[in-house]
Amino acid sequence: MILCVIAGWYDNKECKGSPVKGLNKGDSGDKSFYAKWTPNKYNISYVVNGGAIQGDKAESYEFNTETTLPTEVTKSGFTFEGWYTSSDLSGDPVAKITVKDYGNKTFYAKWSPSVYSVTLNTNGGIVGDNLTSYTYGDVTSLPTPVRSGYKFEGWYVNADCTGDAVTSIGSEETGNKVYYAKWSLLSSDGDHAGMSNTSGSTGTSTDTVNPTPGSDPVVVNPTPTKKVSLKKFTAGKLKY
Repeated sequence: MILCVIAGWYDNKECKGSPVKGLNKGDSGDKSFYAKWTPNKYNISYVVNGGAIQGDKAESYEFNTETTLPTEVTKSGFTFEGWYTSSDLSGDPVAKITVKDYGNKTFYAKWSPSVYSVTLNTNGGIVGDNLTSYTYGDVTSLPTPVRSGYKFEGWYVNADCTGDAVTSIGSEETGNKVYYAKWSLLSSDGDHAGMSNTSGSTGTSTDTVNPTPGSDPVVVNPTPTKKVSLKKFTAGKLKY
């Protein structure tokens, strides 16, 4: 392996001035000449494996000169893990070519799926198994929070909870995520506020009402599909 090529012969140790190409006719006396060497230049190749090198990159290097490999290497959804000298990405990553290296070089980029943060604004609710991050390439389901007296209506990407609710993070999504919980108020019997919220029989049992002391009891046995609200009653009469 030839590491350097001769750049010429010089009549001084510093190899300054013009190189000497030969002896002239009429020269006499002993002569000393000094060789000047130029390091060989070698090629550098990069296999980015789906990524891209940002900015400048060294495409060649000289023997006996340290050369740093590019570090601004990007790939959507992945984190750059370094350059390797083998296509199977085994061994240790390489950050630079040293002064002792020689020959053409090929380097292979290694990637790992990126991990992004997840922030859940529960708006008063509680998440049992909190989600704080997700990994690119995986489908990540969002947890279901609970809140006393409220029904969970879904996660939203804005604080106003408008648009469509989000149930999971897709495998192709990237970036940090922030979600907001939407709630609707429940009535005392578990229904939504604003819906029928009456007290009395729900059709699942038989209620007995005595309008006045000593009178015969009145049996109220509504059908299972109808709610009955007892408003008021007068002596001997039941109104509903």
